Amino acid sequence: MWDPSATLDPSAILPAEIAVQQTQIMGSVALALLSEPFSHTFSTQERVSEKFESGTCSKMEKVCDNTVIRARGLPWQSSDQDIARFFRGLNIAKGGAALCLNAQGRRNGEALVRFVSEDHRDLALQRHKHHMGNRYIEVYKATGEDFLKIAGGTSNEVAMFLSREDQIIVRMRGLPFIATHEQVLNFFSPDEGLKDMCPVSGGKDGILFVRYPDGRPTGDAFVLFACEEHAQCALRKHKEILGRRYIELFKSTAAEVQQ
Repeated sequence: MWDPSATLDPSAILPAEIAVQQTQIMGSVALALLSEPFSHTFSTQERVSEKFESGTCSKMEKVCDNTVIRARGLPWQSSDQDIARFFRGLNIAKGGAALCLNAQGRRNGEALVRFVSEDHRDLALQRHKHHMGNRYIEVYKATGEDFLKIAGGTSNEVAMFLSREDQIIVRMRGLPFIATHEQVLNFFSPDEGLKDMCPVSGGKDGILFVRYPDGRPTGDAFVLFACEEHAQCALRKHKEILGRRYIELFKSTAAEVQQ
């Protein structure tokens, strides 16, 4: 009997090296099953998504309890793409990574994640206490209701803003309360300290100011960028000045906009 573990290189100590070996073993197992004497036929094929897709979720949507997990202990600057990388190899539903906010609108280190099936959810639970950077992440079962409380429902203005799919969202914090669309556009325009281009996608339509229920501005805004390169260029302006205030910049998510 062939022992796949016999192909492991005991000198491999780095996680990346071990992961490569494990992938090679998995490929060898599949090839062995396809060959004589097994001649196995795989009746169903499943494609692993290479890229996480952002999107919106309606409160009327049915979300199965057995497809949702709660991740706890996330670094505060984590984005939905970071969450997708943590669960790499598992298929997260479109728009299925929702960062949780506290009453002050700040991230609380938790996220609700919705997978395409119970099987993928169960595999996600096995990543309990795996690491993201220097922090270990706790992974627990959650419910569809939990997910919808965070990711479901939106106003018409927010729906229009999020209708431009496959955009990168950046959150601005610390804006003057009287900040205008033109000031935000100028903030991201090239200057002496920033030669690279980071144009806001859609111009004024790519900017959404956040307001309290009574209409007062919170000092936050969400801004759309067409690609990762433009977003990274924009993030390099973190803590630069607009008016008399320094502006904090973070990558954000559709679910965070909806909250």
